[in-house]
Amino acid sequence: MKRKQWLRALILWTLFASVGFALESDAAQNRNAPRPYLNSTASYVKAWAETLDRTHMTDALPMNHHIQELVFRYVEDYVAGKEDSPAPSPVELRRDLETSVFGELKWPFEAMVRTFAHPWKGGHLLGVGYSLRWTDQNRFNGIGLFLIQEGKISRVASANFVPGTDLTFDILPARNPDQLLLLVSGIRKGKSHPRLSLMLYSFEGDELKPQWERQDIYGGKFRVDEGNLWITYLKEEEFIRETRYGRFPPRYEALYSPQGSGFSLESDEVVSTP
Repeated sequence: MKRKQWLRALILWTLFASVGFALESDAAQNRNAPRPYLNSTASYVKAWAETLDRTHMTDALPMNHHIQELVFRYVEDYVAGKEDSPAPSPVELRRDLETSVFGELKWPFEAMVRTFAHPWKGGHLLGVGYSLRWTDQNRFNGIGLFLIQEGKISRVASANFVPGTDLTFDILPARNPDQLLLLVSGIRKGKSHPRLSLMLYSFEGDELKPQWERQDIYGGKFRVDEGNLWITYLKEEEFIRETRYGRFPPRYEALYSPQGSGFSLESDEVVSTP
């Protein structure tokens, strides 16, 4: 009799434990799912962003994809809503995105928005880029290119720049009038000196095609003048060795000139020494 009672108690305890575990698992999944408080783009972006803080960077690409789609759809709706008005300027659009899309983000989340406009076949191209960060190392970004003609907007290309960086845009002169050359730059933090990444994209009507790139240039800085690109930088191993012995390391400058849709290295030399 006692054995039967003991078995009955064990079965009941196992059942309650299983139900409790299932409820806890459901609760955990619900906590991880985005739950915006308001039905707005900013609320959905905030909800998806908060899932990033609980996700490793290598597993977070789907979250950034959702955020990117929200951003780009908002741009399409925003411009389409102004069909009877002049197209918004890049500055106007950037300010609106900062408030209407990223305005509900709370620390440690922060977004940086970049926009540009470029004439294109009787209309103009509208470029939108964002960088979403929640630590110095954890950053995601997205680039969208939209064609506006006769008040209509269509998304014509999108891309993602180097992970872990912010981003800025520079439009370079193109020899072909039906081509856009877009230089995207960004800084990655996390060492004694920030690391510069650069990527040159070309657009001829269908996609943003990478034509040239340099990543993680230690202590890198750049400038563009008449299509030429100057990059000053440090050599990391040399910097570590020289500073270890109390010496100032030299700085280098590389000059790249336009070649086709990319760049060709013309010179690379020391420009400053101790």
